[in-house]
Amino acid sequence: MKNYLCFCLALLLLLIGCKTEPTETPLADTIYFNGTILTMEGDEPEYIKAVATKGDEIIQLGSLKELENVIGDSTKLIDLEQNTLLPGFIEPHLHPLLATILIQTKIIAFNDWDLPSGNFAGVKDNSSYLQRLDEAVAQHTNPTEPLISWGFHQLYHGDIDRQLLDERYGNQPIVLWQYSFHEAILNTAAIKMLQIDEAAAAQHPQADLEKGRFFEKGMMYLVGPKLMGILLTPERAVKGLQLTAKAIQNGGVTTVADMAMPLVNLDMELNLVKGVLNNPAIPFRTFLIPMASSFARSADQLEAAFPTIDSLAKYNTDKIKFVKQIKLMADGAFYSQLMQMAEPYTDGHHGEWLTEPEEFAKYAQFFWDKDYRIHVHANGDKGVEMVLNNLEKLQKEAPKEDHRFTFHHLGYVRKDQVQKMAKLGAQASIQPYYLYSLGSKYAETGLGKKRAQRISPVGYLIQNDITTCFHSDFFMAPVEPLTLMWVAVNRKTMDGKTFGAELRVSVWEALKAVTISAAHHLNQENSIGSIKIGKKADFVILDENPLTVNPEQLKDIKVLSTVFEGQRF
Repeated sequence: MKNYLCFCLALLLLLIGCKTEPTETPLADTIYFNGTILTMEGDEPEYIKAVATKGDEIIQLGSLKELENVIGDSTKLIDLEQNTLLPGFIEPHLHPLLATILIQTKIIAFNDWDLPSGNFAGVKDNSSYLQRLDEAVAQHTNPTEPLISWGFHQLYHGDIDRQLLDERYGNQPIVLWQYSFHEAILNTAAIKMLQIDEAAAAQHPQADLEKGRFFEKGMMYLVGPKLMGILLTPERAVKGLQLTAKAIQNGGVTTVADMAMPLVNLDMELNLVKGVLNNPAIPFRTFLIPMASSFARSADQLEAAFPTIDSLAKYNTDKIKFVKQIKLMADGAFYSQLMQMAEPYTDGHHGEWLTEPEEFAKYAQFFWDKDYRIHVHANGDKGVEMVLNNLEKLQKEAPKEDHRFTFHHLGYVRKDQVQKMAKLGAQASIQPYYLYSLGSKYAETGLGKKRAQRISPVGYLIQNDITTCFHSDFFMAPVEPLTLMWVAVNRKTMDGKTFGAELRVSVWEALKAVTISAAHHLNQENSIGSIKIGKKADFVILDENPLTVNPEQLKDIKVLSTVFEGQRF
């Protein structure tokens, strides 16, 4: 008993001697107040009075009075001056290196482009296009490379082929890069200068040597690497990527995902991305999703290529990260009108497969078994149907509860297919801009008015509770989340018509699609996408609240600045 009392006394003295110091709330580096602060947390809009940040994180929310305990001598108080603060916009599908290439070309497109490299007014007819092309050719003075112009679209600019370019420009090499990026038209001089393999082109099913037209894999393998050899030289590549980064920042974006890394050369492209985008002056982070076909052109090569794919995370930095996700390709490009359609095109042409259905099934099975998150480029309803059938089979044979299998683009998808997507637990990353740029043209040619009314049917997805985000696929649309929202909310075409009014979505749902839903799409909803204690201090500051302006004015809201991981840019 005596020993027990001695033990208790000793324990008591020990506890008295080991006082626990009270935990102090860290003092904030910055507090934002006196504006409209929308958190994007919850199912309905939630507003707060002020937000405090420390380092790269959000540490406290409330009114300015409630945050007094985290205000120190060095705390910066940022008066929002009645402007609006939101979580930073997220761009879940673009291609920084493709944009790096295209931003250096002579841009002649049907729509206007306001870029860090200049302003380029759109032209919408054949004569205006050829006049601008004449001017570009006259200004081109480098005899060692072709004139490369991006933005051509046959439904706006007419039929232009190898023969017309030969007749008009003689021995001057010309490359017209079609708006989709998946297609190009070359004249004879360009074919010779770039040393295109004419024998291979003559045999390739996705090349028309007589017309100088290369599309899908014909473009990807026969022409693309030659053009990248010109436009991705070290000096040009750095300049182009810096311009691209500025365009991303101007859009209010603080997180991007590259959905096709690498394009051609992993080491070269990774060094370029790290050299520019890993710089502290770049106000956004980049997630890299490898494209399976860049490592294995056929499914038979997957086993040999997989160790390389699975080891890519070793290249990660704080700002640039490979994630355990993979990109697959189904059917052709929407801008080229080469997506696979269940009902034939009205003008008799046919779509193309980027991956034949039998081959696609092998790719999908392989990465499903490896427990990779799968993203699929799928544009037409026949392409979507093929992918859906594969997902259904995968879920039946090896079910997963939270697989987040995601369909990208969805240029034309039927209501019944969307319902099946919901049943199978799929997600959607949709490109709303298709409707604006192509709705009226596709109503006249290829799809017809009924199907054109349903281009980019965001409303179907939201109505079926599918987690949906928006992307630009930059350069397929400007890297402007507010513009993507404007299209989805208003469903206006370039010529001012309203297509599929019943498929409009609310501004709230559109805003989720560029913030918290986009974060979920990248498996990052626990760290970005909303304003919440513990999440990254990523914000965009706008001159208007998207939820209170006239929906017609959404695209006119100005991005004033961004905050990335606590630093204001």
